[in-house]
Amino acid sequence: MNDPEFTHIVDLIEDKAETFKRASELRQTPPDGVVYSKWERNERAKPKKPANEDEEPEEEDENAPKPLNENDLVFRECDN
Repeated sequence: MNDPEFTHIVDLIEDKAETFKRASELRQTPPDGVVYSKWERNERAKPKKPANEDEEPEEEDENAPKPLNENDLVFRECDN
C-alpha cells in the first residue's frame, strides 16, 4: 500500500476575514476544475532563466507547468 502516513496534526486558527481573503485569490480552470492559488499562478508566469554562455541550452521539458491565462480562470462559487 502506498497510503501516506500522517505524523502531525496542524490546527490553523484564522478568523473569518482571513479565510475569505485567502479564498478570494483562488481561481479554477473550467475544463478540469483544478484550483490554483495566486502564488501558483505567479510561479507559472515567471519567465525561464536564460542559460549562461558556458552552459548548454536546456531542452524544453514537456512536463513543465505552462503559464495560465488569467482570463480563462474563474472564481469558485463556494468561496464567495
